[in-house]
Amino acid sequence: MIIQELEMEVSLIPLKTVHLMQFLPEKSQDVSFNPRALVIGIHGFGDHAGRYRRLAEATFTALDCIFYMPDLPGHGLTKGARGLTNFADIEVVVRETVSYASAQYPNVPLILFGHSMGGGVVLDILTQDHLKQNGGNSAFSAAIVTSPWLKPFIEPKPWLVATGWLLSKIKPDFTLNAKLNLADLTDDLSIQEETARDSLYHNLICYALYSDMRTSGLRNLKESPCLDLPLLLMIGGKDRIASPDANRDLAKRMKTSATLSYWPDLRHELHNCKGREDVYQTINHFLLSILPE
Repeated sequence: MIIQELEMEVSLIPLKTVHLMQFLPEKSQDVSFNPRALVIGIHGFGDHAGRYRRLAEATFTALDCIFYMPDLPGHGLTKGARGLTNFADIEVVVRETVSYASAQYPNVPLILFGHSMGGGVVLDILTQDHLKQNGGNSAFSAAIVTSPWLKPFIEPKPWLVATGWLLSKIKPDFTLNAKLNLADLTDDLSIQEETARDSLYHNLICYALYSDMRTSGLRNLKESPCLDLPLLLMIGGKDRIASPDANRDLAKRMKTSATLSYWPDLRHELHNCKGREDVYQTINHFLLSILPE
């Protein structure tokens, strides 16, 4: 697998640029190479694109797709204060990434991938596009969503939310430490240790981002069942960050074009758990069912 990194211009957000990673199959160096699909990835809160190398190599690039993932504002190698962003800026970044990828490889199928907060963003974008187009054809051929953050596993204390709101009015760049437990991400101790050493990974969140995640999650639970494109929804039963019950509730109400994959013993980061090989195979099976030969 080949990894390329660059600063992508995004004129409609305050930062103006974001760090973008491209994961390409080795054969992409051949002048005759044409990818089977362009996969646009959206990482989770506190996360960054560099933590998706394993996933990219085992799935997307292995099937001759190119995987693009930007470090969202407030995350990774993108400049700016950690944790400061909102869904409006994130959506702009995602759509700019889509435009960048499509300009590189026109007329190649587009697939959205999102994990956790990123899964919520994927559902949000797809649902809003579907409603705006009155059910017309989507720009995307399919979507893969893992552990989407529709509701938290444990609701934050009302006083904490109120305090965050108040402090955001006094100091808009105020952030709180969400204090996520690394053991809730994965049961793989080596990846827990790797994440603990990762200086780009963080738990900081501003009130605007939390509020957007909350609003988007409730909206997606209500409106995402209207989606009719091929959708792979993947859930871990031992997720203690995003509510598995909320995700299963959404899956029950989705149209027949949606596929639910549920692992009762996996945690929030399915792609980083000890059972990730099965997760990779499930993604690959889904991709092979929709990709052109």
